[in-house]
Amino acid sequence: MLYDLKSSVCLDAQPNYMLIHKGFGNFDAHAEAYRGWDVDLALLSKGNFTSELFQVIDPTAGYYFGRNYFSHPTQQVGTPPSGVRTFAFLTTLDGGLHWRGQMVTGLDVMVFPDGGELFAINQPEFHLASLSVTDETLRQLAEVTGYQQVLEDMDKGEVFRLTLKGMQLVLKEMCRYEALLAKPHYSADLVAQMDRVFIALLRGLSQTDSRSKVICSKKKANAVRQAECYLRAHAQEVPDTKKLCEITGVSDRTLQVGFKETFGVTPKAYLQAIRLSRVHQILRRSKLKNLKIADVANAWGFWHMGQFAADYQKSFGEKPSQSLFSD
Repeated sequence: MLYDLKSSVCLDAQPNYMLIHKGFGNFDAHAEAYRGWDVDLALLSKGNFTSELFQVIDPTAGYYFGRNYFSHPTQQVGTPPSGVRTFAFLTTLDGGLHWRGQMVTGLDVMVFPDGGELFAINQPEFHLASLSVTDETLRQLAEVTGYQQVLEDMDKGEVFRLTLKGMQLVLKEMCRYEALLAKPHYSADLVAQMDRVFIALLRGLSQTDSRSKVICSKKKANAVRQAECYLRAHAQEVPDTKKLCEITGVSDRTLQVGFKETFGVTPKAYLQAIRLSRVHQILRRSKLKNLKIADVANAWGFWHMGQFAADYQKSFGEKPSQSLFSD
């Protein structure tokens, strides 16, 4: 479920918005370039740090759209853009973020009210998207779509867990938004498409609840976390239900129910989403001209190419070949 673009460096200003897409080898430079956010980054491990920033700012419409990649663990302290409500979430199922004492994973949405604070520590190979909008615009979208209750629920929690389908819809609309940026006469459609992104987010939030209110036994919740970690670490292997039950200490039925309650899908469907995410990441970031899509798909357990292509397009809103040749 990765949402990513190939690395490039550009800074483009248009009459109504600004687009920044740039790679960095220094985390201080990344923090300084991130418009609207006041963030200090501290590198938590040794090695050659690399990062990528993709950001679109439309002050007229009141939107901020950002996507960040960090190769190494960092501590992030600061505040999101002022005058807007900000939503942030990982764009891949594998990876995580410690935020305000909570472990945020691939289906969680963090909600920052205007004036909210950021204090987080990310894991390596970190991909995060952020969306900011004025409360007035969000209220108008909620009224038009009938999701007013979501606005009230957002004041009751900080982290909300979407279903897998809900998050995939948000990411698909985001992919369509970026696709418009590559077209010569796209500016008139950008605001309308960003509206669709927020509508998809409101829809996803309407089908979930504050994570603190999810009804799931402690034993079942621990089993789901253990199984989730195992699936992420062994995504290229053939899934073994018996092995998952041995690791987690619960029955297959308990795992099935736990995954349904937590992610809205079965463990098998969750694993497929991870595998599709890995393939998407490789295709989007690859600079190899002779890379074969079939080889990448096979490496991640997809052997029926017709079904793979259909599942891929359903998840990301584009064909595998479009991801590979997206420059």
